Amino acid sequence: MENELIILTLSLIAAATTAGFLAGLLGIGGGIILVPALYTIFSYLQYPQDYIMHIAIATTLAATIFTTLSSAYAHYKHNAIDYKFFKLFAPAIITGVIVGTLIADMVTSNILLRFFGIMLLILAFLMFIDPSKLSNKIRKTPKIIHFVVGSIIGCCSTLMGIGGATFNVPYMVLNKLCIRNAIATASLFSLCVAFPATIGFIIAGYDKLDEIPYTIGYINWLCWLLIVPITVFIAPFGAKATHIINVKLLRKIFAVVMLIISIKMLYSSFIT
Repeated sequence: MENELIILTLSLIAAATTAGFLAGLLGIGGGIILVPALYTIFSYLQYPQDYIMHIAIATTLAATIFTTLSSAYAHYKHNAIDYKFFKLFAPAIITGVIVGTLIADMVTSNILLRFFGIMLLILAFLMFIDPSKLSNKIRKTPKIIHFVVGSIIGCCSTLMGIGGATFNVPYMVLNKLCIRNAIATASLFSLCVAFPATIGFIIAGYDKLDEIPYTIGYINWLCWLLIVPITVFIAPFGAKATHIINVKLLRKIFAVVMLIISIKMLYSSFIT
């Protein structure tokens, strides 16, 4: 049992380190790595099957708060955040988060697992697209379109346990934001996803997981305590590595990894 706990702890440290590095390097949240890792760990620990994905998603989003807060503050210091677009898009994102939290609480873990796998396939193909190369020919998007798109992004991000930058950045570039401002503003949108979703998952799961140790609502605070300092510490190294590593090549490699993870998650959803 002791050896198993050591292996599980080392696996979580490795996942948190990878998530933090990629967050800094590619501007994506760690959910794409952390959710599958936590799902695997909680499955191994034989957590109730009906709630494994709920706990993995909620714990990841709670851990994302500090990573995105650190990133958003760094962009704030460089005056890179587009507050006009933020004020326009944030209410829609938060609305989508509320809807996503309610949906997550009503559906089974298996449905969340399949949704994650399908959406990860879509995100993998988006990773092959360089946002800076998108044509920003949209003249003016109606506010209602912003609200619908933002709500969908907020809802899908919550159901996946990600910050949503992979969706947000291309959309903002299409709406005439330069890639630098889009990435900076996306970090603030990720905070708009992570913070309210964390509160929602605490409330939604508060009386459902009393038998599972180290949980508050759907959040496993023991894993949270391990993930947060690692991701916050490692993320700046990823940011510095953007000047050394071929990011475009790495995006394509990571896209392939995402495809493999999505296939594995979908396969798991049909055999459990």
